[in-house]
Amino acid sequence: MDSKREDVPQPKGTLAGWILFIAPLLLLSFGATPYHKIADEVLIATRFSLVLLLSVLVIRERWNHYHDFPGGRGPTNDVGDSILQRARRWYFDEQK
Repeated sequence: MDSKREDVPQPKGTLAGWILFIAPLLLLSFGATPYHKIADEVLIATRFSLVLLLSVLVIRERWNHYHDFPGGRGPTNDVGDSILQRARRWYFDEQK
């Protein structure tokens, strides 16, 4: 009999998991070296860029589903809505 069973999935691509485990440890270990200021700036810039990216994605999704209201309610009047509408018209060069 074969010692490996055919129906049990074998782990594949564990290298990517190890890289994701070791990379943050390596970045955090720079705090104990003379390069700690550079490491701090890199981590702060990375965090800021991720927050910015996620903010843009959330705003885009909310804009795409602007007319999907929970419970079938109508649109709410909000000052931010008119600002976003003006920005959208300016960006896409739409007429009022």
